[in-house]
Amino acid sequence: MEFCFKKCFSGRYLFLVALFFALFFISRNVSAATRTWDGEGATNNWSEAANWSGNVVPGSSDTVIFSASSTVSSTWDSAGPAQIITLNVQSNYSGNLTLARDVAVSGDWTFAGSGSLITQTSTLKFVSYFPQNFTAGPVNYYAIEMAKSSDYLNIQGQATTTNLIVSNSNISGINSGTLNVTGNVSITATSGGGGTGTININGSSDQTLSSAGWWLPNVTINKPSGILYLSGTIPVEKNWTWQSGVINPQTSTLKFVSYFPQNFTAGPVNYYNVTLEKSSVVSVVSNMNILNNLNILSGYLFQAGYNVQVNNAITVNQNGIWQNYSTSTSYVYVGSGGVTNNGFIDFNNGNSCTGANTVLIRSTSPGVMRSWSGSGTFRMQSIDVKDQGGAATIVVAQGTNSGNNGSNWTFDNNPLTYIYKSNLTSSVFDSQITGGASLNSIMFQSTGIGVTNLVKFQVASSNASSGPWLFVGPDGTNVTYYIPSYGGVDYVVSINPTQHNNKRYFRYKIFLETDTCRSISPKVRGVIINWGA
Repeated sequence: MEFCFKKCFSGRYLFLVALFFALFFISRNVSAATRTWDGEGATNNWSEAANWSGNVVPGSSDTVIFSASSTVSSTWDSAGPAQIITLNVQSNYSGNLTLARDVAVSGDWTFAGSGSLITQTSTLKFVSYFPQNFTAGPVNYYAIEMAKSSDYLNIQGQATTTNLIVSNSNISGINSGTLNVTGNVSITATSGGGGTGTININGSSDQTLSSAGWWLPNVTINKPSGILYLSGTIPVEKNWTWQSGVINPQTSTLKFVSYFPQNFTAGPVNYYNVTLEKSSVVSVVSNMNILNNLNILSGYLFQAGYNVQVNNAITVNQNGIWQNYSTSTSYVYVGSGGVTNNGFIDFNNGNSCTGANTVLIRSTSPGVMRSWSGSGTFRMQSIDVKDQGGAATIVVAQGTNSGNNGSNWTFDNNPLTYIYKSNLTSSVFDSQITGGASLNSIMFQSTGIGVTNLVKFQVASSNASSGPWLFVGPDGTNVTYYIPSYGGVDYVVSINPTQHNNKRYFRYKIFLETDTCRSISPKVRGVIINWGA
């Protein structure tokens, strides 16, 4: 039988689909009920109808309430419902609630009773397609499972569980609160996740964090004892913070995957692979030791004042940046796989290129030269280098050659100059001269700089307000610039009249440059264009 997407979603079929969902939600609301525990049965079991208002056992479409209407304790027994919509144990309920089976909610879970919630070895599953609120109470749950293609789980304050299970792909993560996990975190979901909440791994025994690709929110490692074993690929959308405990990384990969800034507090422990995959800035806020590879596929690794040791290979892809501006001593230890840079590596001492060479590049095996390769940009200023070689051409400005470096490393006493660039393109100006104007000069107002080539101009002109716009310098090409003569605060530059004669509309582009140390800051406060008929 043929089934065609286009046909199914024509107007007629789309109407039927919409009608189906409307009827589904209407029927769901009609059948939903509120069941209140009254404890009037012969047992304490959920499955006994006499224990409930209306003498009806709650079903999967019902909200369950425990209140002051009964102080009798309750057991959610195996014959009771597997799922309800919402559980609300109110503060005025003083009985105990015992879970004797795995249970699921498609709405909110609130335990605020003055009695105890006894979870035994049961699993609490969150199974909604919509946001769910979890008010855990002072309870140690045995297992919490996120088991549907749901929206975010919002934890009110803190919750504690022995085990956390994430079992379904394409689910959102933990959007608020802290989930303390004293046992294992088992993630078989291959996508989804994230959020602004926190998973706090704080058990005193050995624990395992295993993942198949679901993004974790903030992660804190705060173990008083025992070992945390990492397994699989572990993506983190927010911060990774080590506070205490031993980590055995096995052959895992810790991956930073956010589009927003992240902090990596690695701690005095080892990681096997570390990868940056998105466009975020990942700030290293402690020393970092990697047993195998560091891969900056995209995004920005910022290392300042801390040591980074990679025992095998460091790779910076085309969209990757590795920057170390360190005002205090900071080591980069390069392993046997060397460095391959097809992106941007930028190291300097963070002191406007004055003072000591605080960034030190070394080999993980002293005396053994490490290879640097790739077609990316190397910007090295005021650093100290030893035991480094390879094929990439690298110039170190105002740095120190501490020996055993390859001929591809060149040490220059002069600072790098004018390599940080920015530009600004003006809006379209109309001379309102029908036959076209003749541009005479351009003047910019600034503070006296005293250094040439920091501010440059190009001009474009056209007889149509939409262009085309070709920005050119004095010789009519896009590789030359109008460069002011410095000495005051108002700089006048004559424009070649042959390039922009009899044109009604015009624009300008300003190019600003500074040195690698950012010791010079050009500033343009205003621009004045002079033209005539």
